[in-house]
Amino acid sequence: MIVHWERNLTNGRGQNVRQTFVEHRGKYFVVSETPRETLVFPSNNKGEHDFIEVGSGDNTDDCLNQIENGQIMS
Repeated sequence: MIVHWERNLTNGRGQNVRQTFVEHRGKYFVVSETPRETLVFPSNNKGEHDFIEVGSGDNTDDCLNQIENGQIMS
């Protein structure tokens, strides 16, 4: 797995959001973690994505493990 970037944002509700853009076996994902939830979105090779989730987890590390183990696929 390759982590291309990580960034911290503030969403429209004023919550901190940690986004991680990764590549695994030729597929790209953005993991978005807020204090309430962590979601996984398929993306293109630039980290652009729609808000149609393909997975979720307890936190970013949990989601990255699920991607590596093949539990989350786009």
